[in-house]
Amino acid sequence: MSAILYVVLGVMGLSIGARRAEDMASLMAEGRVRKAGKKSPVKMLDASALIDGRIAALARTGVIEGDIVTADFILAELQEMADSSDPARRLRGQRGLDTAKLMGLKAESTGITSPAESDVALMTLVREKSATLITADGTMHKAARIAGIPVINLNDLAVALRTVTSAGDVLTLRLTKEGKEAGQGVGYLPDGTMLVVEGGSEHIGDTVAVTVTSVLQTSAGRMAFAKLNEEG
Repeated sequence: MSAILYVVLGVMGLSIGARRAEDMASLMAEGRVRKAGKKSPVKMLDASALIDGRIAALARTGVIEGDIVTADFILAELQEMADSSDPARRLRGQRGLDTAKLMGLKAESTGITSPAESDVALMTLVREKSATLITADGTMHKAARIAGIPVINLNDLAVALRTVTSAGDVLTLRLTKEGKEAGQGVGYLPDGTMLVVEGGSEHIGDTVAVTVTSVLQTSAGRMAFAKLNEEG
């Protein structure tokens, strides 16, 4: 009886395992077909995103799905800036071109070399390509939202990924200037948050250890207050 039972159970196990293996293979094949058939929207960069430069590092992380491209008239706009007699404008244009070169960016050919309204032309192209716009320009972001165009704002991403500072955190930073009130020193966290340190005016130019006492959200952004840690 034991031998018969072992044989019966073994056959049942092999039969069930074979059926489950077929089911799993079918599911995996279906998943691969769905993944291959589903293509992420193209991401199209405007001039501000290229000038900003952060998009190159973001693209290297692999979190942006789909092809990343720009338009030929955007590169023409950057080249025009790079040839400007204004040093600041020339630097911005060169930085945008350097970002495009670093990313090996493909430019969609439109035949438009210098549109009077590049923002409108770009949004039109984004809509035609069913793409998603990436920008660092707040005005462009609002215009795209109003027009119903999918848009990603690099500044919004930076805010979302910013390290959250809260009361009680112990930090080390360099104080760069005096605060508005007597005795205050001011420093900046890596994410740009201004930190006002009570009693820090005597340590301007020094790197000090502080403890955050409060964090305030204002219309201009976040700022934090802290006190010097006692030495020893």
